[in-house]
Amino acid sequence: MTTDVETPKDIREGNQGLLGFGDEFFLVSITKIDNGAIEATFPGDDYPVDGMDVTLEFHDYEGVNRYPVKVLRGPRQPGEGVRLSTPDRLERVQYRSSFRVPTDLTVQIKESAHVRRYDGDLINVSAGGALVRTAAGFELNTTAVLTLNLPGEPNHSVQGQVVHVSVDANKPAGKPQNLYGLRFVTPEPSVTDSIQRYLSRRLREIYL
Repeated sequence: MTTDVETPKDIREGNQGLLGFGDEFFLVSITKIDNGAIEATFPGDDYPVDGMDVTLEFHDYEGVNRYPVKVLRGPRQPGEGVRLSTPDRLERVQYRSSFRVPTDLTVQIKESAHVRRYDGDLINVSAGGALVRTAAGFELNTTAVLTLNLPGEPNHSVQGQVVHVSVDANKPAGKPQNLYGLRFVTPEPSVTDSIQRYLSRRLREIYL
């Protein structure tokens, strides 16, 4: 989820977070906020360099607040730290309470208020939700009904809320490109039990 921010609560003197670029993250502490810029500690001597796009991340027990920022001035000598732009947006990422496993299964999906069903690829699934690739055109927060046919389990229909919408840039040829992340809404115990049994078998197939 991305929102515009004016005065982020995380951006305050003395607060610690993670500065990330590439595949690396570094623990930093905000030392000063002045003239629309953030000054922070950094362990490097000559990186990151001026103009780099980086992220500031602040974690809590439920997720992470991620702020895209730009390096205004990188360190020139040991202990100098970095000067960053102030963020103009917040990307909030919630931690998942359920582990998702990849699948090669297909599903049917439809908007709860409509009759038309769409075929889809079940990219991954957990007891709490699923990622589906389909030609359907859903909006964020749409309530959808997913029909699951998991191997060794009875068919189930489960209601879910669309919490993530994106385009699959790496889709196979001939496949639809819309990706939807769904969070299941109060699934029946029988549905949860079926999914968990499937997950247990699938995890053994992948990792054992």
